[in-house]
Amino acid sequence: MPMMLVNRDLEITFVNQATVELMTKHEAQMQSQFPGFRANGLVGTNIDVFHKHPEHQRRLLADPRNLPHKARIQVGSLRFALNVSAVMDSKGEYIGATLQWQDVTTEVDAEHQINTLIGQAAAGELEHRLHTDAWSGFFKVVGDGINELLDAVVDPIQEARRVASALAEGDLTHRASEDHKGDFKALADDLNRSIDQLRDMVQRIREGATDITKGASEINEGNTDLSSRTQEQAAALEETASTVEELTATVRQNATNAGTARHLAGGARDLAEKGGEVVSEAVRAMDDISNSSKKIADIIGVIDEIAFQTNLLALNAAVEAARAGEQGRGFAVVASEVRNLAQRSATAAREIKTLIKDSAGKVEHGGRLVGRSGRTLQEIVDAVRKVSDIVTGIASASEEQAMGIEQVNKAVAQMDEVTQQNAALVEQAAAASAAMDDHARSLARLVDVFRTSEGAPAYSPAPEPELPRAVARRPAPAAPAIRKPVANATNGRSGSKSFGSAAPARVANDGQDWEEF
Repeated sequence: MPMMLVNRDLEITFVNQATVELMTKHEAQMQSQFPGFRANGLVGTNIDVFHKHPEHQRRLLADPRNLPHKARIQVGSLRFALNVSAVMDSKGEYIGATLQWQDVTTEVDAEHQINTLIGQAAAGELEHRLHTDAWSGFFKVVGDGINELLDAVVDPIQEARRVASALAEGDLTHRASEDHKGDFKALADDLNRSIDQLRDMVQRIREGATDITKGASEINEGNTDLSSRTQEQAAALEETASTVEELTATVRQNATNAGTARHLAGGARDLAEKGGEVVSEAVRAMDDISNSSKKIADIIGVIDEIAFQTNLLALNAAVEAARAGEQGRGFAVVASEVRNLAQRSATAAREIKTLIKDSAGKVEHGGRLVGRSGRTLQEIVDAVRKVSDIVTGIASASEEQAMGIEQVNKAVAQMDEVTQQNAALVEQAAAASAAMDDHARSLARLVDVFRTSEGAPAYSPAPEPELPRAVARRPAPAAPAIRKPVANATNGRSGSKSFGSAAPARVANDGQDWEEF
């Protein structure tokens, strides 16, 4: 343990060999801070030479109650730990102090580098390493172990970063190395499995996009054809609607005419029925006349018979008057006149009977004609009734036909409207299928960014200018170097403050880095 003794005047009275070896080891740096410093010439010098403002140290060491005391000082890039203790004589009088020196430069440097490295690693800066060339012993072993640990962690991360960078550029052909162990191998396996699944998914998306594009093209062609046919159908329906409308007007006019004919047929039937009734009455009248003629004929027969009997009686009276002679002459004249009258009555009766027979024959013939007329008129009435019924049926059928044609007209109009809507829907479907085709092509362009096999282009522009452009490829950022030297106060590289910069020519502050000194 390096140790030196100082008296109450702070003059060095003794240094052991370890102190000489320590100071000799760092003599060059000590001389850079303290010109004229010699490791072999410390005895007899005052420790004030180690301080810019020694008043603090003098006050501290002047009172033994302040001792023992521990402090750390910095001389240039060197760090020392001091343990100051009071020295008493046999009487208990304070006669000086002992200073134990410990070179903690490596410890401080290791602590600072490790703290800085931890902070950098926590910030994701894994390229930094500890500089252990100036270290020895435990710190050398620990520092090298930390560097090896970082290398073991960084290599898989760099490998994953390489694969991820290629993935970001759409290159799915890179795979993580499997020359790892433990969790790092599991990470590489998971990453490779993810790449494989993504490659398979991209391939399936490509195939699906191709199928969708083909299907959308076929649907688009079918919709275009269907749209053309629908438009033709709409035009045909429009013409049909016009024809049906004209037919509706014609049928409606026919229904009106049929209604008029029904009324006229009804009137004719009524007139025929009335005529039939009149003929029936005429037949009955003719029958009555015929019966009356027969009765008159019978009466005339009676008159003729009476005239015949009267004639016989007159003849008998004339005979009897002739027998009576002169007395019967006047009676004979009367009888002759009666006979003449009887003959005339008989003649008139015969003529009337002849006329009545002729009249009866004519009446009978007229009756037969009237009967035939009645039967014919009845047939006419029946025919008119049938015609009226038929006309009524025609009128009803015409009305129903008019209503049916009206419904057909409405149905055709509705079909025309629906066809127009279908035409619009077909146009929309055609537009939608075209949009789907565009989206499928866009999807294909997007997945074309990925390269799934060696030699295959990562991007193949589609010929359609209206489709979205594929994402432009950009070069992958260069991977940072695995190691980057950390500033080291010991070897004086880079001057980084985080690992301690070179101290000023003299000890830092008024306290001379003795903390409480």
